[in-house]
Formats: sequence, structure tokens, C-alpha cells
Amino acid sequence: MNKNASPFISVIICAFSMKRYSETVKCINSILINNYKNFDIIVVIDGNEKLKQKIESEFKDNKNIVIVNNIKNEGPSVSRNRGVGLAKGDLVAFIDDDAFAKPEWLETIVSDFSEHPEISALGGKLIPVYEKGAQKLPEELLWIVGCTYKGHPVKKQFVRNVISANMAVRREVFKEIQFEKMFDGRNWKMEDTLFGIRLFMKKKNAILYDPEMIVYHNVSKERTKLKYILQRSYSEGRLKYDLGKIIKTNFVDTQIFRHEQSYLKTLLSSIFRNSFTLKLKDCLLLLLSMLCVVFGYLTHYRIKYID
Repeated sequence: MNKNASPFISVIICAFSMKRYSETVKCINSILINNYKNFDIIVVIDGNEKLKQKIESEFKDNKNIVIVNNIKNEGPSVSRNRGVGLAKGDLVAFIDDDAFAKPEWLETIVSDFSEHPEISALGGKLIPVYEKGAQKLPEELLWIVGCTYKGHPVKKQFVRNVISANMAVRREVFKEIQFEKMFDGRNWKMEDTLFGIRLFMKKKNAILYDPEMIVYHNVSKERTKLKYILQRSYSEGRLKYDLGKIIKTNFVDTQIFRHEQSYLKTLLSSIFRNSFTLKLKDCLLLLLSMLCVVFGYLTHYRIKYID
């Protein structure tokens, strides 16, 4: 990509719930006021005609916004893939409906792809914005709410995968790799991790993380409650097991899961430090989350291979 070029970017936003309507509108507006102007927005509604009609009414005068609705609710992977099929841009950017972008977001994406023509995908930092009354989570557990967490890279570097709430990909990549459904029994999760692993297995330095590529992610009170944290942690363990089976490998004999091994060291260190400094609430929460991840992994293993 020529450094002086102004590539067209298609921004894909997947939405599904009327409860997030105001957040979705804020998300769309944050793209519209971005400093970079060569883009369109594709909003894919996941089986909610009422939401589609309301967003269409809100942005009826803007010709740069395409709004479509899936016939039924099929999850974010199907919605993202449909958005990619409608994309005109050489670059495709993804942001969640409950997030909003910094004004320099699109400029940063274009700059990074221009400076690093070898990369296939790019991701950035996700900063939590807590709903009033929500408890702040320990930084090590921010992955639970889709934000950048302690143990994640802090500087620009190549990574295995990035979070799809703040992600950009060259459109040509989707000729070979698309998002795949991963269901934990309650919700669709970790499709972006699997997408990144597919890319990583093709080329080690395919994905770049840039902390200057900033998106703010809203965190509801519900997602900071203990019940949600434990359920999400348990789900993480189940899905990590599924990831290993999908790519026919395991946690021990491959570098693909090196990030998880590094994060585990960070987590254990934080548990020890918090117990030493008498931050017992954080210590207990970190420990419970870790145990739920392990339990989810082992339980899923038992269900599939012992029973």
C-alpha cells in the first residue's frame, strides 16, 4: 500500500439488541466524526427488524451507511462475514456496537497498514468505560469484558490475535479465512481468537497490535457481577479446549498457545502480589476466575472423552 494513498475503508458494526440502541448510535457517530473521511459503514443487524428500522430512521440522510438484517439471530461470525461480503474497501475495520472510536482511529489504521505492508490484520487498545454503579475489575480480568488487560502487550508488536471489537483486516484475507462460529452454550465467543490463529498458522507475523489504535468499550454493571465473571471464565476454559481440538494441537507442544502460558504467569504473580499487599478482594476474584477457566477446560474434556 502506497504511503500517500488514501485507501477506502469499510467499517463493519454488528448489532442485535434494542437495549444497546443508544450505544450503537454513539458507535456509528464516532466513526462519522473520525478525522479520516474515505470510508463507509456497514451495520449488520442480527435478526432484529425493529432495530434495523430504528437505525435506518436515525441515519436516513446518510448515504455512506448500509444497514442490513439477518433473517434470524445467527451470531457475530455470520454477521461479520455478511458485512465483509458487502464491503467495498480494501481495508475492513470492525468495532462492536457497544464501543466507540477515538477520532484518530481510522487514520491510525491507514498509517499502520501503509507502514507495514507485510501485515494482514491489525488490532488496538480497548479501554473500559464503566456504567455508573459498575465495579471496576482488576486489570488482569479485563478480557472478560472485551478490553485490553494486564498481560497483553503494551507496545506495538506482532501478536497471535487481536480483539474483534477493535480490529482491521485486508479484505483479500477473507478469500481464504472467514470468521467461524464458536458457541459456549450461552453465547458466541472467541471467534476472533480462532480467526487470528488461522492467520498465525499461515504466517507468524501477520497481525500487528498498536496501542495507539484506540477504541472505548462500554462495560455494563451486569458484566462486572460475580456470576457473570465466573460464567465467562468457565466459558473461556471450555472454548480454549475447543480451540485446541479445532487446530489439532494442545497447550503443551505448540507455540500457538504461548500467550496463554505467559498470561498464566502474569495472573499467578498478581494473585501473589495482591495477597501480599492485602488486596484480598482482587486476589480472590483472580483466583476464582482462574479456577473457573481450569474447571471449564477439564469439564469439557471429561464430557467429550470420558463419559
